[in-house]
Amino acid sequence: MEGLLPQSIIYRPKTGFGAPIRHWIRNEFRPRIDDALSAPALRARGLFNPTAVAKLIRDDRVGRIDGAYNIFALLCVELWCRLFVDRTAG
Repeated sequence: MEGLLPQSIIYRPKTGFGAPIRHWIRNEFRPRIDDALSAPALRARGLFNPTAVAKLIRDDRVGRIDGAYNIFALLCVELWCRLFVDRTAG
């Protein structure tokens, strides 16, 4: 891209970028969260306390806390287990 972009852009150090996790948790991922992190699903998996997870989700949704990153982590673990442990696409 030399000749098209300034040298300061081409040769600057790499930087990270943020994903809109809070938005996804509150919008696009909400149905998936309600399924994957439901009390029956969590009890069946046996990894996380369903009562604690329900409180985390409820507190996040009413704005008491920002639990988006924790909810996202829980969702990722459950979806990973479904894919690689259970061998389902759920």
